[in-house]
Amino acid sequence: MRFNASGNGPQNNGPQNNGPQNNGPQNNGPKINDPEIVAELEALYPQYETALVTNDADTLTRMFWTSPHAMRFGLAENLYGIGEIAAFRKGRSPANLARTVRGDWTS
Repeated sequence: MRFNASGNGPQNNGPQNNGPQNNGPQNNGPKINDPEIVAELEALYPQYETALVTNDADTLTRMFWTSPHAMRFGLAENLYGIGEIAAFRKGRSPANLARTVRGDWTS
């Protein structure tokens, strides 16, 4: 399913790309660990982490897709649309936000 151009919900647009496939030399599926994407995420991650532990709601909200289709799944809440995400961030208590991040990650 894909969303139609008006954003009014899913429509069936025929066959879908269901991820990487072994189609020989011309694989048109998503690139796993694309170096450009990995570099972009690694550059953004420290900014996101700092904003998270300092409760910088404006920066955290800007880092989400500005769309009613944006989703954030948390430990105790699921948020749908940039409006709900922004309201959650602005209403979140700044207490006890420090955390320790372990290990490396890739996309």
